[in-house]
Amino acid sequence: MDITPAFEAVVGGSNPSGGVDRYNHCIYDGYMKTLLNIRTDKEVKVAVQKIAKELGFPLSTIINAYLKQLLREKRVNFTLPPTPNKKTARLIKRAHEDYKKGRNISPAFETAREMDVYLHS
Repeated sequence: MDITPAFEAVVGGSNPSGGVDRYNHCIYDGYMKTLLNIRTDKEVKVAVQKIAKELGFPLSTIINAYLKQLLREKRVNFTLPPTPNKKTARLIKRAHEDYKKGRNISPAFETAREMDVYLHS
């Protein structure tokens, strides 16, 4: 079966000798056997395509590497630091300001009893 016309339609042409390039044939016909469609925000897609290009990788290579890592390690890593909601952020800011001014700071306790005495005083 001659796959050259279908292959050329996918990869946009043939090699200079007129036939299908053996390397590309292997990648497209023998290695990648499925297509994965995902939904994401347009802004995310554009931003990650730009980052992938800056890193010198096709986005599909990065996604495939991630999928293989997930398969191998069977875990998901999210490396973004947690972002507090507005109320918690205000409380953290207020606590930080209090700490800098020496307000609302308890001493260190050696025992739970010392802590109880301090809190009930």
